[in-house]
Amino acid sequence: MKNTRVNFAIALYFLVAWATIAKMDKETLSSPIKVQPRQSGKLDAFLLLRNTQSGYVLQADDYYVVLGDNAKIPKQKWAPEYLHHGKCKIVNQGNGKYLDIEQNATVGSRLITSTPFRDEDNLQLWHIGFEGQIVNSQVGLAATVALPNNSRFAYKTGLPIVGQYYYGVRWQQWGIEFVDYY
Repeated sequence: MKNTRVNFAIALYFLVAWATIAKMDKETLSSPIKVQPRQSGKLDAFLLLRNTQSGYVLQADDYYVVLGDNAKIPKQKWAPEYLHHGKCKIVNQGNGKYLDIEQNATVGSRLITSTPFRDEDNLQLWHIGFEGQIVNSQVGLAATVALPNNSRFAYKTGLPIVGQYYYGVRWQQWGIEFVDYY
């Protein structure tokens, strides 16, 4: 399991590098490159985290994380910052807060955004897996769309995102779409 997390981090790094190079045009490549200092592991892009079943995206409202229409607005854009051992913190562009889970952190707890990020606060550390699962590294709960009656026809904006144990269903899987580079 440890090797797959390392392999995923390496693969994501090369994917970001490839996407950055592919975005450059001929003029950019012929001009001198300016090196910008940055933190180790910081991703140079914002992402949409799109549910693979519904097509809706993770959206940070004032406090809770909900399902939203894809409008590519700041509260729907997230930036994972990789730390170590496949763990990352995920910050929202709109409110500047980190993806978190309510303090009781039990099955069914809602995902929230909160500040500040503290290294000892493992509830703000996440793993992003190969199948698109976003799993809390402390309690092992995956970001899951809270569907009434588990009906895949019940998707709508505003549905809460909760923590559930990962069991591979599509309402627990999130696709990554790069939207902004900085």
